[in-house]
Amino acid sequence: MENDDLQQGIAALKAGDVQKAQALLARVVQKDPRSEQGWLWLGYSLSDHQKRSFCHQKVLALNPHNENARQALKEISPNNQPTPQDNHIRQIPIQPEGMASSEIAAGGKLKPDTDDHSWVIVSIFAAVVFLCILPLLYFGINGQFSSLATILGLSLQATQHPQAAEISSLSPSSTPELITPSLSPTLTPSIIPVTPTPSQSPTPTAYLFKPGDPTATPLGSDITDPNYLAGLNAVKEKDHDEVVRLMSIVIYSNPDLAPPYVKRGQAYWYLDKCEEGLGDIDKALSLNPAFASAWAVHGLLMGCLGDIDQELDDYQKALSLDPSLAFIHHNLGVHYYDLGDYERSLDEYSLATAIDPTEANAWDGMSEALMMLGRLDECIKSATKAIEINPELWLAYADRGLCHLNQNEFAEAVADYKIYVVQPEAGAGSWYNYGLGLDRLGDLNGAVSAYTKALLIDSAFYEAQINRGMVYLALREYNNALKDFNSALLSGDIPLAYAGRGNAYLNLKQYAKAISDLEKSINLYPYDPWAYCTVAQAYLEVARYQDALDAARSSMQLGLSPACQGKVMEVQARSYYALEDYDQALLYIDKSLQAQPNMLGYYYRGIIYQAAGKKEEAIQDLETFLAYVQQKNYKGPEVADAKARLAKLKP
Repeated sequence: MENDDLQQGIAALKAGDVQKAQALLARVVQKDPRSEQGWLWLGYSLSDHQKRSFCHQKVLALNPHNENARQALKEISPNNQPTPQDNHIRQIPIQPEGMASSEIAAGGKLKPDTDDHSWVIVSIFAAVVFLCILPLLYFGINGQFSSLATILGLSLQATQHPQAAEISSLSPSSTPELITPSLSPTLTPSIIPVTPTPSQSPTPTAYLFKPGDPTATPLGSDITDPNYLAGLNAVKEKDHDEVVRLMSIVIYSNPDLAPPYVKRGQAYWYLDKCEEGLGDIDKALSLNPAFASAWAVHGLLMGCLGDIDQELDDYQKALSLDPSLAFIHHNLGVHYYDLGDYERSLDEYSLATAIDPTEANAWDGMSEALMMLGRLDECIKSATKAIEINPELWLAYADRGLCHLNQNEFAEAVADYKIYVVQPEAGAGSWYNYGLGLDRLGDLNGAVSAYTKALLIDSAFYEAQINRGMVYLALREYNNALKDFNSALLSGDIPLAYAGRGNAYLNLKQYAKAISDLEKSINLYPYDPWAYCTVAQAYLEVARYQDALDAARSSMQLGLSPACQGKVMEVQARSYYALEDYDQALLYIDKSLQAQPNMLGYYYRGIIYQAAGKKEEAIQDLETFLAYVQQKNYKGPEVADAKARLAKLKP
């Protein structure tokens, strides 16, 4: 039957009958929430981007390698923001935040040293060895012997991630960060992967010069000018203004030396003076067209000026002159990462680390590509390698923490983020992820503090508002929760915010408001079992028993999380009791107590037994209830009612 609905839904969609298609395909995923094709085609049938986005993220949660879902998400928006999953604790990964301008963070574009190497043959041999042997070492453990470009696939979402570099200095960068609102601090998160479709590699251009060709000027190793040597030291110290000053003196005295122009052009890149830098590199290349590092810096400057195609051509020229330039492979890794082509990104980072195993930034870049491909264990190992090489590469802690977070290793994630969030470059997303880990570890007050810090950095960060609101719900601070959900809703009609606010209203016994919000949430997103679970409770409180049963049934069909199962079955039991169907009431109250034992459950079962004429069972449950409440000092109206019932049942 399910397969029939799927095929009919697909046929209806292709025939243009969208409403029929939606009804059939919704039935497919209701019956089988793990139906990959059901979610895929349901997404195709929806016009609302948020709903369509959720469906295709659901596909990737079931099968991270589904290219159709990846492409669909990319077409919706290159910075698509997934909507919640159906856990009681929800996550909404959003786009990575931009990092502060730290030059020692992994993930920036690396710049070359200007002294070209003479060991081209050795480097070519190293690259050949890497391409032939490393794939076997790298993937053979898992029995994977495919090519590097075809063995990978999966992940979260990436935005502009300028990860191209100088030998020890980096540009501003952005970190892929897991940013996810939750609905309770007790369940584990579910990661929704979103991967842009990989882009094609640029076609290399033809080159005039090859390794070994004569050069017009020395490459800098024999320059003894004290200002030049002092300038090299300023490069190491990352004092870019001083580099410009000293290299200008050298150029004035020796206008026919190419290396000082490259050093000054490189410093201009750091100072965001890309036009000035380009003039210097053009001059260097006019003096020495075979200067590989000059071509590399030329590529950086072209990228700075927005000419990405020329940037890639320049990198290829540099590699044709000296294939041992690890930083260029690093920069190409950044480029492919930005395009969402994480396979090629990994290939380039792997080449960079094979040529220079001491480059911490490349190891961290590799960890990010591995993370986006869903290879989380390897991501952790690569980030750990980066940290071993450079313990002050703070971004590597965030990357490793994110991989731990994606693996539900919350203690490890919190430990890494605790190191990272105190760094100046840590942004709202990092504090958010730190809060998420604390949330999952049950440190609710710590989570509130971390989410609050995220909001101080970015007051419009509605995901943090939603997540903090959910923690306030868990802390029973319902008025604070309402404030957060109200603030989040200023950003638009967010189903999760309506569901959270409805839950707060329910606990404040404002049932009409609760029902209104929960129905809005369900209308916006009809696949949320938690919203159905909550609205079922609200319907019960206003004596809409059949509506309560229908909502409870929908919540179960959509794959309700364990935290709500006991509550839903209690709602069903009480609704059947009110409708005088005592057999069904007993069936569901038994299930409720098995799923989630609680003192009120014994009270409800006691009164159902009494209504069903089972006197002894009723007495036992009511006495059990009163024993519980005495321990807990509970003083609800059920206590007096239970005592009155026992007085009648026990003459």
